[in-house]
Amino acid sequence: MSISLIGNFLADGPDNISLSHSVSYFYIEEHAKFTIECFASCHPNCKYLWKGHDTTESKTLVITSFEKEDAGNYTCYVTNQETNDTLNSKSIILDVKAYVDI
Repeated sequence: MSISLIGNFLADGPDNISLSHSVSYFYIEEHAKFTIECFASCHPNCKYLWKGHDTTESKTLVITSFEKEDAGNYTCYVTNQETNDTLNSKSIILDVKAYVDI
């Protein structure tokens, strides 16, 4: 935990980073939608960034139509915009759920 006095207010965080899903490995069907959200506490505000196949500046990672190219590791980074302190989540792994025609 980091607390700094900025002007007339205290800036703290990011703290208590968590994800909306507790598992860290996901099998996702091709063309399916995948969503996961990152949470943390910051004062005054948190800035969220997902890094993986692409970079998304949002607390929510949304892949509207999952493709094989989207598979890989993704991590949420949370930064306190006043102190520039950064904390990252555990990495999650997205993989394609393969189907075999018989």
